[in-house]
Amino acid sequence: MRQVIAVIAMLAAFAAGTGTAQAKDPDVDIGGSIPLFVPVGKLGDATGVGTGVLAQGAYNVNRTVGLRAQAGFVHHFKNVVSMNVVPIFLGGEFTFGKGGFRPFADLDLCLSVASSTPGGSDTNIGMDVGGGVKYALSKNIDAVGKLGLFVYDLANFTDTMIIGLTAGINFGL
Repeated sequence: MRQVIAVIAMLAAFAAGTGTAQAKDPDVDIGGSIPLFVPVGKLGDATGVGTGVLAQGAYNVNRTVGLRAQAGFVHHFKNVVSMNVVPIFLGGEFTFGKGGFRPFADLDLCLSVASSTPGGSDTNIGMDVGGGVKYALSKNIDAVGKLGLFVYDLANFTDTMIIGLTAGINFGL
């Protein structure tokens, strides 16, 4: 529980320290991405590489800060077990700069519902921290790439870590 409170406090500090930049046009983005998740540690011993699809909606508070919700489906291919995960993320991102090429950092809390074969199912609170770049393809379309550390279960932090690489596209509304 302390880890969840610490992550929420980090998100609040992240949002509070952003200043008063002008609002970005557009204020709302929707999009999707394809992840490549490589489990490490004990999770990597049990299951293999995962891929799937993630859908996202975001509200851009200003040019620097965005609040985001993301959900999807990820299948980890069988090593010892195969695993299906439905991650639901809530978090924010901090974008550096403006223009066509914009680096960003993000932090999300995650509710992950996982099932494995053989095995059962489990629901955990996790987190995702990472960074990447947005590249403007047009005024309202961005290509997005990200590298991050994803943890399926904060209570078993080092046992459930994944290095994630995602590529996707966002559309401004």
